[in-house]
Amino acid sequence: MLHHVFSDEHTDAPLNQGVMNRDKIGEFLRTLVPAQRIDHAFVCGPYQMNDEAEAALLARRRATRSASTSSASASRRRPRKPWAR
Repeated sequence: MLHHVFSDEHTDAPLNQGVMNRDKIGEFLRTLVPAQRIDHAFVCGPYQMNDEAEAALLARRRATRSASTSSASASRRRPRKPWAR
């Protein structure tokens, strides 16, 4: 799945316009991209955007993890990958 986000051009969808910061990436993870299904993420861009993307991904991962931990039994949880943060 590919979503184009334009920093300067006008688009019909506000989500596809603006700077890719922590809030914008968080909105993608809440609405379009199922964060709980992301095993790996490759982010390429300016350092600040990379830092913002990492923060948003980690925050969403913590949120989905705490929600699934409270509602799922330990036997149904997927094993954690040793290299995952």
